[in-house]
Formats: sequence, C-alpha cells, structure tokens
Amino acid sequence: QFSEPLLPAQANNPQNYVFGWPTEGPGATGHGAVLPQVTQAQFYNLGNQYVLRLRMQPPLVQGEYYTLALNNVYDLNGNFEDFEEELVYNIPNPGDLVISEVFFADPSPAHGIHRLQFVEIFNAAPYPVPLGGLRIKGAIAAHDMPNIRLKPREYYVITRQAPAFLQTFGFPAWEWKGSWIENISEDGEPLEAQELYIQTTDHHDAPYVDYVKLDFPSPLWAPLNVDAYSIEVCYLRADNNHVGNWALAVEDDNLGEYIYTYEGVDYQIYASPGRSRFGEISCGFENGMELLRMCHETDYGFMTVCVRLDQVGSHLAHGDFLGDCEGGCDGDTDPRSIEELVEAAAAFHTPATRVFPNPASNQAWVSIRPDRGHIVRMELVNLMGQKVKTLENLYHRNIEVPLAGLPKGIYLLHVRGDQVDETHKLTIE
Repeated sequence: QFSEPLLPAQANNPQNYVFGWPTEGPGATGHGAVLPQVTQAQFYNLGNQYVLRLRMQPPLVQGEYYTLALNNVYDLNGNFEDFEEELVYNIPNPGDLVISEVFFADPSPAHGIHRLQFVEIFNAAPYPVPLGGLRIKGAIAAHDMPNIRLKPREYYVITRQAPAFLQTFGFPAWEWKGSWIENISEDGEPLEAQELYIQTTDHHDAPYVDYVKLDFPSPLWAPLNVDAYSIEVCYLRADNNHVGNWALAVEDDNLGEYIYTYEGVDYQIYASPGRSRFGEISCGFENGMELLRMCHETDYGFMTVCVRLDQVGSHLAHGDFLGDCEGGCDGDTDPRSIEELVEAAAAFHTPATRVFPNPASNQAWVSIRPDRGHIVRMELVNLMGQKVKTLENLYHRNIEVPLAGLPKGIYLLHVRGDQVDETHKLTIE
C-alpha cells in the first residue's frame, strides 16, 4: 500500500520486484527454500489509497522470512521509489498453537525461582507449524518468535533465564528477558489478571493465534496462584481461557518434581515443561497384561488407543504419547514414570537383546541372542519423546551405540530386529 500514485508502466512491470533472503535476523537460515518470482504486478488507485498486488511463483512459504526490493519504480513527479522491506507470511489456523503451561513464581529476592518463569507452546495440529513471523505478548513487552517449525505434538518453551531453566529441567529453552510475565504477587500490591497471547504481526488489531487471560483476582482462579507450581492446560483442544481447563502441576508425579538450587538452597519445583498431563492412563487388562491409553498418530490425525504394556516402548519410540490425546484434569494422574512402565513391561518376558554397560557414558553395546536373528534398527529417545539418535540398516548381532555429547539422564533405547521389538531403559552418566 502506498500513500501516492506511481507511474503505471513501471509499477505494473513484474521485473521491478525482486525477492531475496534477509542477511541477518530470524530469516537468515539458509535452509533451502526457493525464492518466489513475481509473474504479474498490478497497481490500483482506490481513491484514498494506492495498492500494489503481486502474483508470484512459487508462492510464499508460511513462516518464512523474505526481503522485497522495488527497482525502477517512480511516482508521478519522477521521484524514485527505492526501498527494500523484510516481510513474512504466517497465519496459522485457529487452534494450531496452544499456550499449554505457564510457570509463575514469587518475585521475592530472597530466592531466585522467578528466574524459571516460562510459557510452553504446543503444536496441536497434525502438521508442522512455523513460529516465524509470530509475536508473543505478555505484560508490557512483546517479542518476535524464532524462525523454527514445530512438529506435530511438539512443545516449545520460552523462559526468563535459560541457564536456570536448563539446570532445573535438563533441556534448553528459548530465553526472553523482559516483562513478559508480570510478577503476580508483590508485597502490598493487589493481585492482577495476566494476559498472554500469540499474534500474527506486531499490529494491535492483528489476529490472535492463541489468547489466554489468567484471572487470578477471581476466586475461581485464586487456588492456581501457588508458589513453585506451574499451571497446565488439561484439554489441549478446549478453551484455555476457562479456569476449569487449567490445573496445578501434579505433585506426586515422578516426572513433575524438580529441584532448583539458588545460592546453596534447594527449592522443589512442580512443573512439566515439554510434556502434557498423563491423566488416567490405565484402560483395563488383556490376558493379564495391563492396557494403557496412548495418543497415536495416524494418516488422518491423532486418536486415543489402548496399548498393551509391553508395546508402550515401541509406541513411544515412533512418536506416540502416554495419555489421552486431549489430556485431562479429572481423576488422579498416574504416578508411574515412563521408565517404571518400561521396567514393568520387561518383567513379562526374557529379553532377546542386552545393553551393556548400563549406566554408560561415551558408548554402549547392544547384543542379541543367536537364535533371534540380527539387530536391524535402533532408536534412542529421551523422556520427552524426542528422538536423539537413530541407527539403521545394521544387520549385526553386536552393535555399538555412540553416546558422546548427549546430556546425562534416562533414555529409552528401542531395538528392532528380524524377530525382535524391545525397549530398554538406558542411563547416561
């Protein structure tokens, strides 16, 4: 859109418009996308405004950053309209991105857990969703989102202080300093409602991708204002502005307890960044084997299925999640951790494969019994369900698994072979 008319001959020439990549900033990724070429340009005089419409091939990629340069374009007085502007196209569908967990903290300087403040964003869509071109807004500050693409059912966490978050939760988060979450309880100051939203541009009237108002002054919301607890969305596809769809992080969940050490003092933190609530996961028994609810990806989206306990590890390895696809606040959250479930499954049969040493540091070895063929494929998955290593086309009985450079912690090693489909708990120390 322009504030004055342009000479039609130059304005309608598609060769005068050139797309490029930004030389710095969030768009300078160089990941191989193809630049659009303008095939048609049309300049319109709408009376009180002048609009330029461009057709291009290939079309703009959602979430990608571009530059658009105007060359050899003049106004009616012969002045050269020379400019280059960065632009991005990204309008996710409603419900694609969900603000799914928020961690507030006491702002008192006596301890530093307010450094852990974070917001978790979840991709609820069955396809990748880019964050490039979006902005997150909270309190009095806004910030551009990074130029990345979230995979289906993947989480992205934004924190106030990345080193403190990494120390406590064991995986990195994107750091955004500033007043993006107000301290919800200052001495002598009234409690205030909190607003967080993701927006398509930096304009005040731009569409919201997701918006949540955490109305803590309300008696209904007040029980969720508890120091050292995060609040989590229970049903990922329900209204996250409704207090009934939020709950405190589960206290007795082994995966929800963390220790943050500040100035020599340990503080227990209840949160679950990078995961959804399990809810009730048991859904009966089959021939003495427990069945567990899992969220399973199909060609048509996600669906909740009941899986035999001894098959949970293989489902986790290819991206499925424990619990109902929609989450859940009702009922008790299952206290068993993922590694405990894997150990329970192992008790039902004698494994055909063995991992040694375990715990391991720089490498581990996997062997298979001679009567069970060869190892074909192995996948190493962390407890957030993220694959950190894949070994394929192996066809040997003894395989080395390189572990150097991986963070310390507990992983699931899924081993597949000619006649084998097993999952082992592997500790890296």
